Amino acid sequence: MSALDAVARIAFLASDVLVVSQPSSFASSYRLLASAGHKPRILSAPLGSDAGEIILRNTDARLVSLTTSSHTQVLTRLVLHLAEISSRPVVLHIALQDDLSDALLLRAAVPFFLISSTPQQAHDNALLASRLAVTQSKAVVHAFYPGTSHEPLSELAEDRVLPFLLAEKHPVTPGHVTPTGTEQHSEPLADAAVSVLYKEYETAALETLTHTRRPLRAVSKQGPADAHTVVLVFGKTETFPEVDGVSYVFYTLLNPLPPSKLLHVIPTTATRIIVLEQVHRWTTKWLPLYLETVSALQQREPQSRPVVQSGVLGSTDNITAADVQNLLEQAASTNSPSTRLSLGISPSSASESTIPQIPKHELAFTKILSHLFNDRLEIVNDPILVASQGAIATSPEYALGRVRGQLDLRADLLTAVQDLLQDSTAPAQLHSLLSKWALSKDDPLKSKVLGSQIVQNLKDMPISHPAAARILDLQAHLPARSRWIIGSDAWSYDLGASGLHHAIASQLNVNILLLDTSSYSTRTNVDPARRKQDVGLSLGGRVQEARRARAKAAYGNLVAGMEHKPLLVLYASDGGAAEKVAKRLDKRGLARGLATTIKAFDSVGLEGLRGEEAHVAFITSTAGQGEPPQNGRQFYKALNAAVARGEAVLAGVKYSVFGMGDSHYWPRPEDAGYYNKPGKDLDARVEKLGGERVAPLGLGDDQDADGWKTGYALWEPTLWKALGVDAIEVTEAEPEPITNEHIKAASGYLRGTIAEGLEDTSTGALAPSDGQLTKFHGIYQQDDRDIRDERQAQGVEPAYSFMIRVRMPGGVCKPNQWLQMDQIADEHGSGTFKITTRQTFQFHGVIKRHLKPAIQDINRVLLDTLAACGDVNSEVYQFARDVSEHLIPRTTAYHEIWLDKKLVAGEALQDHEPLYGEFYLPRKFKIAVAVPPTNDVDVFTNDVGFIAIVGKNGELEGFNVTIGGGMGVTHGNKKTYPRIGDVVGFCTPDQGRFVAEAIMLTQRDNGNRADRK
Repeated sequence: MSALDAVARIAFLASDVLVVSQPSSFASSYRLLASAGHKPRILSAPLGSDAGEIILRNTDARLVSLTTSSHTQVLTRLVLHLAEISSRPVVLHIALQDDLSDALLLRAAVPFFLISSTPQQAHDNALLASRLAVTQSKAVVHAFYPGTSHEPLSELAEDRVLPFLLAEKHPVTPGHVTPTGTEQHSEPLADAAVSVLYKEYETAALETLTHTRRPLRAVSKQGPADAHTVVLVFGKTETFPEVDGVSYVFYTLLNPLPPSKLLHVIPTTATRIIVLEQVHRWTTKWLPLYLETVSALQQREPQSRPVVQSGVLGSTDNITAADVQNLLEQAASTNSPSTRLSLGISPSSASESTIPQIPKHELAFTKILSHLFNDRLEIVNDPILVASQGAIATSPEYALGRVRGQLDLRADLLTAVQDLLQDSTAPAQLHSLLSKWALSKDDPLKSKVLGSQIVQNLKDMPISHPAAARILDLQAHLPARSRWIIGSDAWSYDLGASGLHHAIASQLNVNILLLDTSSYSTRTNVDPARRKQDVGLSLGGRVQEARRARAKAAYGNLVAGMEHKPLLVLYASDGGAAEKVAKRLDKRGLARGLATTIKAFDSVGLEGLRGEEAHVAFITSTAGQGEPPQNGRQFYKALNAAVARGEAVLAGVKYSVFGMGDSHYWPRPEDAGYYNKPGKDLDARVEKLGGERVAPLGLGDDQDADGWKTGYALWEPTLWKALGVDAIEVTEAEPEPITNEHIKAASGYLRGTIAEGLEDTSTGALAPSDGQLTKFHGIYQQDDRDIRDERQAQGVEPAYSFMIRVRMPGGVCKPNQWLQMDQIADEHGSGTFKITTRQTFQFHGVIKRHLKPAIQDINRVLLDTLAACGDVNSEVYQFARDVSEHLIPRTTAYHEIWLDKKLVAGEALQDHEPLYGEFYLPRKFKIAVAVPPTNDVDVFTNDVGFIAIVGKNGELEGFNVTIGGGMGVTHGNKKTYPRIGDVVGFCTPDQGRFVAEAIMLTQRDNGNRADRK
């Protein structure tokens, strides 16, 4: 019996659910087991489908087993699910082909990994793997070599398999090791987790031994105990030829592999270790098990460590003593660990390029395609390409990449043709041919004829223009091709991750032929979630759902359009207040059944309203001396120009205007005309241009008790009445506006999506919510106002940049740090930096891609210990540092985002803010320290101020404490005003940080979070 039959038998008898990856080498074995008393539920996983998904859908079973060959596509897809599979009772039986490369991809994510070389070993390890999975509820990988043996195979009787799996565990005495072979020695294990897993393996191995009467050795050794060279073999283990001074160590357990088990089999007499791994397709410099061996040897003293070299193990058939001597000579000729040695014959690469046989049913379809498209047909994953591009050439995913590359080259060809058409020196005949080809490039017949004429013309009359040479290089892409990818229906089983999904999403011009080769009776026996009609049902179902949604929306729009005209809400806003009002009006219009659209003035422009019959609500704030906001100035210029020309460009537009301003912003009587001037001017000019006012002008005044809301409450009902929706009762509650408090609470302790925003190269800005969070990181987003209009006219976003404020307690800076600040400003900013009254530096003009490097450079400079000069100044400086460090937020978001410190895997460590909590403070909180008679920090204008008190002997006695200072004021808002702080008492230097904490906590708990003014 072969190892394949032995493993298939155990998997069949032990499992509740058996997943069979196709094409299957196990099929004939399962047919022989049809009469067995225990029959698992067998699910087929066609090649190209996701076997891991099938396993996860059935993990409620006592044991799920997968049998598969070592196929790259199958095992790679399994990797994506191993995080979930690893903690489920699952056994993955993998039939190897003299190469561990693909199977080792799974090793890092599973608790147990076993290797079997002989049929008897495969049988016993399959039992052991099933027992481990059932008793420990953990995944086990069992990789085996599917060979045959001349020795009779001893199998466990069918009626004993399930009782063995379900029997209670017999715990092993702590420190006890399986009493077999080389494992009679017990050593403490370095890693606690590995130790626990290894003891679980030992327990299951002992239980298996009691049923099979054969020991299962995780490690076996061959050769003298005082060898000078030890060969560690990871792969197919067979008896190796004896060579003087050489011992061999064979491993059948790769996970868990305690370092002590590696060290125990290496005698102290060994001066050289050769790690042979049966890995032939490994792209990194170091092979995986070589690195673990080197790591384990670090526990030995340096003088007793042997030389460790890496090698590749080929076929182990017919290895002779001469082959081993040759290996030793290779090792002796170099001590470089990066040189890979080899033993045995490596698998021939010729087999990989063998052209696969095309199934007869596929040939029938390709003949039809050939008849239809003749020489235009291109099967992108044609098996004939294997000879030149390798076995991957038939993969549909690879073929899709080829199609993209071909279409990109054809796009380059079109660009070259257009460039040559611009050349006035090109001959008229060539110019005519190129023009015709550009117009007919997708015509199958014309593109081919014109293409050949273009090539001949370029060869007969050479042209020096570089585009001509490019056209000749790409002449193969002149004819229009009919590109086809042919695949089985397995390509579409996992629609979310399949090639079919990628092909549809790519929107490339490519045809796909899926061949359904299974009968309807066969498909009804498989997992219902994996049936072959899924491609039609899933794709068709999604299309139908999308069509229904579009139809419903279209019907709703139709009904709304029959009753009411759509409402266009236009806004002009600098600070965002008018934009918020516009969004509020938009949502309320939607709630009344109106089809509303919201846009900025300049995004529509006057031309966008010309000749339109629409209802328009204009909302604008006031800037400067009665000027319109930035995103409405182009609209106003066009409006004034149209009025000057006397054009009635807005005939048919029904409108109303709501303006926002402050009647006391300009105190002089002669400046009263600036109040709400943009709104008043807009209302009058739209009427002059033919617009019909349907609701009177509304004016919001910041001086009213509720600010602009007072005027808005009077204006909005008149608009709804004009639109005929004033009688509609809106019962749905208006959604609560998103505030800074919401942003902070949802930010994950100030993380937000800042890290993702830094990676987004499509814009120079961060998301608005992240812009609120970066203030806590000392960063403010800005844009260049001087070129704002110019960039808007060009249709590009504002020239965004950032201001960075450095945290520098006490304002102390050494000369070399000053030079570093200057260098940072030159390399990352605008070339200058500012010194502020907050005793720190500010950098301006830092663009987004320079943010992280700039902050990293700042941290490298300022995180060092700073020295101060003078006794009192030294004490005050230390006091400032102590207060700053005491109140600094504890979140690790800053270090993760800007300093590339990694978050602990699995979020094992959670951020905690003992002082600030998840909501932090309602507004800025500033602390200043002053040493009289100097008050360069304006100590009375800060939330907390510490004024140093110096005794007669010149020593620092303490601080007078001020609270409640601030210069923040909103013009025209009587509730806001500047205020100097009050002196409330005295504290010693030791008490200062706790005084600051108490004041800060008072603001945290009692500050007004609803109104930041």
